Amino acid sequence: MRYIILYGSRYGNARRYAETLAEKRRIPILSCRQVKNLKDFDTVIYIGSLYAGRVTGLTKVLRISGCEEKRIFLITVGLADGDLEKNADRIRESVRKQVSADVFERMEIFHLRGGIDYGRLSFIHRQMMKFLCRHLSRIPQEKRDEETQKMIDTYGQKIDIFEPEKLDRIWKCIAEAR
Repeated sequence: MRYIILYGSRYGNARRYAETLAEKRRIPILSCRQVKNLKDFDTVIYIGSLYAGRVTGLTKVLRISGCEEKRIFLITVGLADGDLEKNADRIRESVRKQVSADVFERMEIFHLRGGIDYGRLSFIHRQMMKFLCRHLSRIPQEKRDEETQKMIDTYGQKIDIFEPEKLDRIWKCIAEAR
């Protein structure tokens, strides 16, 4: 198998996972902004950050020449805990809206948690988070789940939920999918 790791990252979390996996598995790596064609590869591992329900750079990569028939493994990186079924379902639904039905059927999707540094966010992303946290804080305390409460409690802070050990589990799935 000829693998390539591509990534789309705005604040560095997806890039950090991509670099870690590339180094561990000795796989070539490129930013989604650098890749021109994929004809020399059988399998694309795309690691992209989630923002407002979209995977950064994914649409651009899927339009690249040679991507049409590739095996695609998508690893999303965001704040939500993808091990929780409700979050995984929501992420899959977001991806389904971003890609064609054909691509979605060929794609295996995994999720990793990243982090957030409110001090580095763009003005628009800071505003989005402000409105989200304001909305969440209006949910009555007894109806909040643990994740909602954590989002409220950590608003404005720097959070790093880098979980490189989960890459081993994901790699096992990728390697077994041959």
